[in-house]
Amino acid sequence: MKVSIYFICSIVTIYILFGCKKDNSLSLTGSDLIGNWELRKAEGSITINYSSGNGSIYQFTDTAYSTFSNGVLIKKGHYKITVDTTASGQVGLIISPGKYTNRIIFDNDTLSNKIFFQIVANKLSLLSGFFPLDGGSFRTYEKQ
Repeated sequence: MKVSIYFICSIVTIYILFGCKKDNSLSLTGSDLIGNWELRKAEGSITINYSSGNGSIYQFTDTAYSTFSNGVLIKKGHYKITVDTTASGQVGLIISPGKYTNRIIFDNDTLSNKIFFQIVANKLSLLSGFFPLDGGSFRTYEKQ
């Protein structure tokens, strides 16, 4: 019963977040990601809002990335972008057509959960995991 309630709440939340907005997404390439992106919100089984200057940053160049927590380098490596339209099935949510059709693959890791993304204005959204089993993650970053 608890899983059903979480599933329904997740679907409603994702529909509200993505279903009613005008599609302002960019034509996505690696160059769209270049720069620093600071975490603003993390959603899953709970929601956490982060203030500006929190130091949780993704830094992208044309093919490389670095992640920082509290301003300290945690990990770095390479990434690539691929078109992938399987987001709805992979994360267990109903996603509006044309949204989350790109995927980031970090360090050639094709076995872990897929990470789908989109950029709207100055916000980078990452979607991964499987929400119906409380394993989904939705993170929003703001370009610095």
